[in-house]
Amino acid sequence: MRFRETNPFPRMRTLAVCCVATVVSVAPAFAAEAILQDKTLLVAFDTKSGALTRLEDKSTHWIVERRAELGTSFRLHVPLPNRRYNFVLGEKQELADFRRPSDNTLVLEWKNLLSDHGGVLPMTFQHSSLRSGLR
Repeated sequence: MRFRETNPFPRMRTLAVCCVATVVSVAPAFAAEAILQDKTLLVAFDTKSGALTRLEDKSTHWIVERRAELGTSFRLHVPLPNRRYNFVLGEKQELADFRRPSDNTLVLEWKNLLSDHGGVLPMTFQHSSLRSGLR
């Protein structure tokens, strides 16, 4: 008499592979990073979206932001005449301009911002980051 080993969960392996494939395919792809740093702090932004991708306290080796996919660029409240609750979310925008006027300055700019309830808004939002030296 032969005994045959049966698997009570024959589809579990397939389910696990599908879950892993889904997680891997959802992970965002970031462009190059723009980095500002000094002796104690490192800040990195994605050059395509402007999202914060890394933040690290170098003096204590504490990685404050370690998951780039959770980093965002901004959230802007833009009330409309017929709707006060209207936000412009940075993750839905594409960076229009990225420049480095100097080694310790980074300028990120978004134009024609897209909001959920107001469509494309004819406005520009600019963020300047300045790394100051230690004294």
